[in-house]
Amino acid sequence: MMKKQFFLLTLSSTLRRLAISLIGLFSPVYIFRIVFSVADIGSTIKMGLIAVLVYALIFYLVKILVFPLAENLSFKIGFKNVMLISFLPFFLFLPFIILAENHLYFLILAAIFGGCQASLFWFGYHGMFIKSVNDHCFGFHEGICNGLGIFTLLITPTIGSLLIFFFGFTSLFLAAGFLAFLSAVSIVFSPTVKPYHDACFLKSFLLFKQHPKNFLAYLGWGGETAIYGNLWPIFLILFLGNILAYGGILTAGILLSVLATLSIGKWVDNAKGRRVLNIGVALGAFSWLLRVIAYFPILIVVVDGFYRLTEQMISIPMDVFSYKRAISGGTSQALYFREVALNLGVIVFLSVAIFLIWFNLPFWSVFILGFLGTLAPLLVLKKV
Repeated sequence: MMKKQFFLLTLSSTLRRLAISLIGLFSPVYIFRIVFSVADIGSTIKMGLIAVLVYALIFYLVKILVFPLAENLSFKIGFKNVMLISFLPFFLFLPFIILAENHLYFLILAAIFGGCQASLFWFGYHGMFIKSVNDHCFGFHEGICNGLGIFTLLITPTIGSLLIFFFGFTSLFLAAGFLAFLSAVSIVFSPTVKPYHDACFLKSFLLFKQHPKNFLAYLGWGGETAIYGNLWPIFLILFLGNILAYGGILTAGILLSVLATLSIGKWVDNAKGRRVLNIGVALGAFSWLLRVIAYFPILIVVVDGFYRLTEQMISIPMDVFSYKRAISGGTSQALYFREVALNLGVIVFLSVAIFLIWFNLPFWSVFILGFLGTLAPLLVLKKV
């Protein structure tokens, strides 16, 4: 039963990651371009960057606010059904993001429904993962899921850039919608599992005070991934100036990290999570410093591939740490702690990035934020 449950969960999450990757890799570029092209608000790089970050802020604020709904639904109808419900706001998100090309205010609705679907799906996914896998091999199974996710990323930059080049951004969003539909179909056949105990959203904030190092570790990790996901694509498109070159750079970088992911997961299970995280943090922080001088295509490929490898060396131990905490302290409450802290980190780091850009600091200054966020997981090093 657990093998079937894990297989269906992996299939659904892989298809969903494929859909989200198409959107996530290219939506910052899409938003930047449509805002940059609107003359009456000032066609400046500065306004385009701030628009991308404000969109992301709304997205993650909504994501946090929807967590109580995700948890309550999980307790009543099970994690699988929460994942299925998430497809309703996802399919509302798509038309609004498409319409935003001609009507900018639709970006607000896209951010709202995008945050809603993300909150529901990933809360349900992490809950199902915990219930589907033996706690002694969390790392290996997380490595499988992440490895498949990265493997799909090998094709999404190329597919996405080709779709945009020949047919425009609308075709990209429609392709993502089709993949999301397949993801929904695959999870339907999974058994329904529920958390054993209800949880309290506000209790998470009390737990932050009791476990400040864990909180700050998640806060920094969340902020660092937000800087990478929202500002690094803009840097690449400004530097390269070509959507096909952008896709090629991403594919080359991803290729460098694919083969290592499964071995990292196994390494974590063999009581080496501390060592993996330690190395990942050191190399990940170094990759952010390299971005300050990354003004050559080859160096950009190396830096991006380097980052994606170190990202797995951080995310897999941190995920395993989260899942083990969920086993010992209650699934829903542990998920609350993790997800709220991560998304608060996103909000804090994006807010600081807006401040830096608004006051015309150099673009590389936001990379220093990524550097600081990468160091934060060291705070839980002894517990991994």
